[in-house]
Amino acid sequence: MKLSHIDLTLGNTRIFSDLSLSLHPGEVVCVTGASGRGKTTLLNLILGFVKPDRGAVEGFDGLKKGVVFQEDRLIEHMDPVDNVLLAADKSITKAQVHDAFTRVLMDAWDKPVRRLSGGQRRRVAVVRAVLAKPSLLLLDEPFKGLDDHTLEKTAEFIRKENDKATILLCVHNLREAELLRAQRMVEL
Repeated sequence: MKLSHIDLTLGNTRIFSDLSLSLHPGEVVCVTGASGRGKTTLLNLILGFVKPDRGAVEGFDGLKKGVVFQEDRLIEHMDPVDNVLLAADKSITKAQVHDAFTRVLMDAWDKPVRRLSGGQRRRVAVVRAVLAKPSLLLLDEPFKGLDDHTLEKTAEFIRKENDKATILLCVHNLREAELLRAQRMVEL
């Protein structure tokens, strides 16, 4: 999985100039940088939502991906369990979803997600991505809106459930990278 010599301009703004990055199976890589430096755009390149002006994005097609976007992208009228089951690996049961919610300190399972707090919605998005059982997990500010204790429990859940997945984590807070035991840091 690699991005090679990527140049990308969006509008009048140069986002990347000769960016190269390789990801290795099972590796946890943290991407940091100030707002507007291209962390989200990097994920969009990997997902194929944005095409580079120059360079190659290789080895990502056909991979099972789990994604936590900056916006939660949940189905508002559905409850948290159904939101998760919609994207989860087909082997995942409701009992496993309930267990996952317990592990991330989430107890509001029986109301539409539109009635959840921001932190609750965030945990639904994380559980949904993780229980998809991806080989590549892309996390864009996954702990936004979580208090310290909940953040720690959610990071622990991600680590334990994705011990074989490659994880690309985009954050501002380096403590979050430490909690996910990032093996490499990349600053944009």
